[in-house]
Parts: sequence; structure tokens; C-alpha cells
Amino acid sequence: MKTSNKLKRLVHDLNQLIGTIEIIESEIAHALKKYLTKNIEGKAKLRLKTVCKDDGLHLKVYLSIDNKSRLKNVIVPYSASIVEKVQEQIQKQLGI
Repeated sequence: MKTSNKLKRLVHDLNQLIGTIEIIESEIAHALKKYLTKNIEGKAKLRLKTVCKDDGLHLKVYLSIDNKSRLKNVIVPYSASIVEKVQEQIQKQLGI
């Protein structure tokens, strides 16, 4: 019985964390879409995915412009300056 209750609590905590990550991804996507609208011509499609690595959570960024993939290997660790780090990677790879 104790194990069952502990697992229920852990699953509940995990669901709360997943919800928080989804909110963070949404905020990051909003900021990056504003940036892309100002700096990129063409139709940009942005996709974000949170991945867990040995050293913590990272954000994997996919960007296509006019249906052509434009970013390669953009994986940024979660931090307070994650939006700026992703913008730097976009500038570096696209030559903006």
C-alpha cells in the first residue's frame, strides 16, 4: 500500500512538471516567433521539444522556412537566458 501511494504522488508531481514545461515551451515559442517575424523573410515554422540529457533538461529547436529545414543540431540547455541562446544559434546558422 505504501508503494502505491508513493507512486501516485510521484505521478501527480510528474504531471505538474510536464504542465510547467509546456507553459515554458509556449512562452519561449511566443518570444521566438516575434523574433523570427522581425528578422526572417518567408514563412517560418518553429517547433520546440524538451529533451532530458544526463546534465539536465534541454530544448531542441526545429525551424523550417518556406518548407525547407534551416537549423541543424540546435539543442540549448534550459536557463534564464534560453531565448537569447536560441536566437544566437539562429543568427549563427542563418547568417543574420
